[in-house]
Amino acid sequence: MAYVTQDATRERLTAQMRARQIRESARAEELGNLVRATSHHLRTQVRQIRSFSQLIDRQAGSDLEPGARELLGQIIQAAGELSELHAALREYGEISTVTGTWGTVDLTEVVDRATQRLTVHPEGRGLIVETGELPQVAGSAEHLIHLFFHLLQNAGRFRAEAPARVDIDATRQDGMWEIHVRDHGEGFDPRLANRVFEVFEQLNPGHGRPGVGIGLTICRSIVRAHGGSIRAETEPGQGTTITFTLPSLELAAAEEAWEGESRPPAPQLRPGERPSNWTEPGRPGS
Repeated sequence: MAYVTQDATRERLTAQMRARQIRESARAEELGNLVRATSHHLRTQVRQIRSFSQLIDRQAGSDLEPGARELLGQIIQAAGELSELHAALREYGEISTVTGTWGTVDLTEVVDRATQRLTVHPEGRGLIVETGELPQVAGSAEHLIHLFFHLLQNAGRFRAEAPARVDIDATRQDGMWEIHVRDHGEGFDPRLANRVFEVFEQLNPGHGRPGVGIGLTICRSIVRAHGGSIRAETEPGQGTTITFTLPSLELAAAEEAWEGESRPPAPQLRPGERPSNWTEPGRPGS
């Protein structure tokens, strides 16, 4: 009876994860196409605004009235912020499709690589990352590096003290791994916990910190594409814990077996016989 219950649970989790992945994949592809198209047009306009403003500043900046110089400076600053927005949109468009190579991913190695990438950014200075025993999961290594990069970057950006510290550990929940990323930063109003994953959502705007409010949106997109979920728990002055789920290797293997069983059997061919849809390499349709 125990084996029957385990098999039924595995099949249920596999079906749920597969259905969620299909929904999110379709949604992400549509959104990714829109973002990429918007990003392309935005890049051209931003470059023109920035280039022309800097040209005016070089050629006539000293001849402008103080008020006009201040306005020109604001235009240049706004163009820089638009350039940052463009870079974030481009990353979101690329990440949303999650087309990376899928396989077995060691999360310890993923966290190490994300931490290394962050060292060249201001948020990575003095950041201490402590990890417990992290599992291997099924997924895209490159996209999971992006996921941890943005989580660690947020922790460094909203640190309450120096040096900032982040604790990462994992627990098993049925066929999924639940990953906990705890910082010891400023925290925020827990009533806003769902809003932090919305695009362009900044809970502390105007505090002079970099960012356009899209990092956690990227995190949510990556987690959902892996068939998981993500949430935030926080208290002002007590830090924030981001918890998300990723598929275990066992669940991914069960899903692969389930998909194989649902596929029609391959046609049986005699030696030398080719499928009816065979096309010679180099000919039309190849």
